[in-house]
Amino acid sequence: MKSKFLIFIVCLNILFLSSCNLTNETMNDYILLPQNKKIPIEGEWKIYKYYLGEENKNNRIESMDEVSMFCKDFALIGNLYCENPNYRIKIVNTKEYLIYKYKITPKQLGVLSSKMQVITITSENKYFTELLKINDNKLMININNVFFILEKTNNSVSFEKLNSFKIKEQDTIYNSKTENNKPSGLLLGLSYKPKDSKDIKYKTLFIKYNNLINIMEMDGFIFPRKSGFWKLDIIKDTIKAYPIEKNEKEFKEIKCDFGIGNLRRIIFLGNDYISVEIKNSENNLYYRFFPIDAMDTLNPIRISELFGDDAKNIFHEALKNNNSIYDSYNQIDESNFTIIRRSGHWIVNGRVSGKISEDFNIAVIPSKKLVSYDKLSINWSELKLKVPEAVDVFTSPNEDIAVVLTIKEIQIYRIENRQLSTQPIKKIKLEDKSQTIMAEWSTGQYVEKWENEFIKNGGEKMN
Repeated sequence: MKSKFLIFIVCLNILFLSSCNLTNETMNDYILLPQNKKIPIEGEWKIYKYYLGEENKNNRIESMDEVSMFCKDFALIGNLYCENPNYRIKIVNTKEYLIYKYKITPKQLGVLSSKMQVITITSENKYFTELLKINDNKLMININNVFFILEKTNNSVSFEKLNSFKIKEQDTIYNSKTENNKPSGLLLGLSYKPKDSKDIKYKTLFIKYNNLINIMEMDGFIFPRKSGFWKLDIIKDTIKAYPIEKNEKEFKEIKCDFGIGNLRRIIFLGNDYISVEIKNSENNLYYRFFPIDAMDTLNPIRISELFGDDAKNIFHEALKNNNSIYDSYNQIDESNFTIIRRSGHWIVNGRVSGKISEDFNIAVIPSKKLVSYDKLSINWSELKLKVPEAVDVFTSPNEDIAVVLTIKEIQIYRIENRQLSTQPIKKIKLEDKSQTIMAEWSTGQYVEKWENEFIKNGGEKMN
């Protein structure tokens, strides 16, 4: 049965939170704090267009008649409103913001401007919603991965019209999913640096949720591939990858030796790819990206091989946007890139290497062959209001738990109706300088299979 979107009967996850810091959401942005004398989107608005995208292409829109109103005293979206709203404006790089947060390009939405305003509405430090301002007469709002384009119909608000609306205190955007009781499991690979050691260490956590939380850990990495589970061992400057089920005829250990002192750290590990940071004889630091099955050749992948021919131009464009970097380096190395975590998503980073290495953002979307699942069922701005110290978050495909990382700990929350539970149901202390290297989700019957593999290969329960 096709899902039906009940347009703008919206529950925008109003949370009773204490912080209003929304500045860490994306790159190259800056904040304007209006004095509320002139509301940046004041007036009446109506939907005139929408973009479903591939994920929702089989769904249909039921109605486009709902009205939105914004003024100093209130903000109304469909049947949900807040009083005494605060409008916070952020100027962002359009391409980076849409790609990193929504996994969509400006071209797909017909947005031409290189910069745009992101308007976050809060009330008494409670998150209400986020709007993207295309121009003075057009807004965008994203609801469950559907973009709605709003067009201004009046520069001022009709209070008579407002009073004619029957305001509901709570409603839902749509309810296409039935409640499920399937378990969720997360394999989380981390790097860290113990206080008493100069070397970076690695470990894998398995977080299982089935109404109760069970967490295990092991040294090194265990990760799923099409052929089954593999292990990755790091011994000084050598990486070894091998399947756990060692069939004598098919067994293949892949060994990669970077030379004494050359392997700095592992940056990313996926089902079929690995990224590392290495140094050369001149002590310059480089990123390198390898297929796991061919990493022993030490031949890194160029960015165009993973993201297509356009990626080469995007690489150059991103570099040119950082004038200080571009002017300082004559040689451009298109193998000098990696995938890292930022604000709840995997993003692509490039680097120019010299006596001082400098990183820059590359506006391409990691494909599913690189990152199998990279969606959030909660809003990052909303999370930062509830957990100001959050630096990263993962939400399960079942939309039942959120795994929130801070500098010092992991906090695990239940998710109900796209809202975080009031308090975390579990906290885990993190080691110093912990970084996420890998994240793989399982659901349903696969959770128990993954759990059994983890235990069989040395996983131990955490206290």
